[in-house]
Amino acid sequence: TCALPISWRYALIFLLVLLIVSSCFAQLNLKGVEVFTGFAYIIYFILLSFNVYKMIYNSSIVGREMIAAVFCGFIMLSTIGSFMFLSVELFAADSFSNLGEGVMKYYDLRYFSFITTLTIGYGDIVPQTTLSKNLTILLGLAGNFYSVIVTGIVLGKFVNEKRTIK
Repeated sequence: TCALPISWRYALIFLLVLLIVSSCFAQLNLKGVEVFTGFAYIIYFILLSFNVYKMIYNSSIVGREMIAAVFCGFIMLSTIGSFMFLSVELFAADSFSNLGEGVMKYYDLRYFSFITTLTIGYGDIVPQTTLSKNLTILLGLAGNFYSVIVTGIVLGKFVNEKRTIK
């Protein structure tokens, strides 16, 4: 039998299909492939994120596994933001100011996504369009809620764990 839960198996199958389809489209040089791939990756990471968040919520013990899941959940949230921003930039060029060229655009948008999720906001990359501004607000709120809610869940479980030990 397979040790992976059914939802993880579906996520892995989805990723493999996505990789095959996007590589076929890339070989044909079809327009819009990058946007399609970006949206597909967003869906993929959302599916994985829900599994991680469910694990955090259902866990009863605060241990290394839970801390690792919290960290992975944050990275996935930021990665979803990276692909959202990249899809917007590919769909409507110059949606963000001060981006590099070519591959550097993705790295700059990933950096911007993490800075936004962390609610730091250095101001070196700035959203220019209404859509990019709204997505930046959404990701900033999601990062803030993630920090507050997940911290509350972990602390609550930690306190309950200490009470049952006494």
